[in-house]
Amino acid sequence: MNKRTVVLQRPHFAQREILGSATRFNHLRCGRRFGKTSLIATLASKALEYCPIAGHGKYVGIFYPIVKDSLEVWKELRAIYKDVTKHKSEVYKQLVLINGGVIDFWSLDDPQSGQGRKYHRVIIDESAKVSRLIEAYSETIRPTLTDYQGDAFFMSRPRGYNNDFFRLEDANRNNPSWSFFHYTTYDNPYIPRQEIEEAKNEYGNDPTFQQEYMAEYVDMNNMPFFYNYSRDIHSAPVEDKQHLPVHLSFDFNIDPMTCLAYQAYDDGLNYFMEIKLENSDIFAMCDYIKAQFSNRLLIVTGDRSGKNRSAVVRGKTSFWKIIREELDLAEGQLMLRGKNLDLITSRILTNIALKTKTIRIDPSLTNLHRDLVIATVDGNGQLVKDRGQYKMDFGDCFRYSIDAEWPDLYMDDD
Repeated sequence: MNKRTVVLQRPHFAQREILGSATRFNHLRCGRRFGKTSLIATLASKALEYCPIAGHGKYVGIFYPIVKDSLEVWKELRAIYKDVTKHKSEVYKQLVLINGGVIDFWSLDDPQSGQGRKYHRVIIDESAKVSRLIEAYSETIRPTLTDYQGDAFFMSRPRGYNNDFFRLEDANRNNPSWSFFHYTTYDNPYIPRQEIEEAKNEYGNDPTFQQEYMAEYVDMNNMPFFYNYSRDIHSAPVEDKQHLPVHLSFDFNIDPMTCLAYQAYDDGLNYFMEIKLENSDIFAMCDYIKAQFSNRLLIVTGDRSGKNRSAVVRGKTSFWKIIREELDLAEGQLMLRGKNLDLITSRILTNIALKTKTIRIDPSLTNLHRDLVIATVDGNGQLVKDRGQYKMDFGDCFRYSIDAEWPDLYMDDD
């Protein structure tokens, strides 16, 4: 008879503190690479325990902002609990264990996710990214804990003050049912200290290090959107090198049509041309590009929403289909994400690139330089787009290019 085993990583000291000090409701603010995934795997082992009320194993619900955020942890837990899994659903992201225990994964893009279920434990990961976290918790998740008097764990790297992850901490600081934990990347002994120190030196005074590694609440709303942009550093003469591919980043608007041309090399990007066509369309833009870059290898990226119906032309044909056909692009010449990054994530990634990569923008790109200087954020940390005087179209082209060229520079890892 085969022995059924679940092998969990031995918790490091900070994780043991959490497991040993947890109360019914737990708020965990932690730095990048603290070890959330292994901690979640351990917390999910609650499903292996016997529940005398239910007469079988316990129920665990794990919630994420969107489905994509959950995939890596789903794969990890699926492998860890493989030997004790009776049934697995890839569609519903559910593990039913041989003792009747259940581990469910949910996406909180719908705040009603999980409604009607009963859980002994819920885990909400990347909590600061959930736009309606308090609503989802109060109206849906909290009631799932009632039958078994279950516990809850809210985990996340912080994202400033204007989100429900911070509000939960602020509202419950004196609540005896709640415990609060704050750990930095330094608290994970498996991450070399030298690696963290190198990151600290790279970021310098950039508040991103305090947020990402030290897990501090940093208010970035008082800074420009592109807070690491400096004309002294990033403005430099750039020429179109004929032997290199031309990279193009599009932003789709009714008026104007805009595109940035740049080239990639080693660990940097050189922006040498901005294209702006008033009272025009995507076909005219493609004609202009073909005339400007005849017989050149083109690499194309930009606003991913160009595939959506909100950006269709001539019989519901998407901009990206037109670009592919008009510019005669092969599949490998398109660098497109599955969806645009949310503005907060894009802002962090772009500023990390401005700080740690070599980015040169020719002084002639006056619209781009202007956008990078004047772009601001509102009270929610979102980019303010004044469709009157300043439209931010080239700032968007710039963001999309950074998002495409360095997709792994900033990731919501554990």
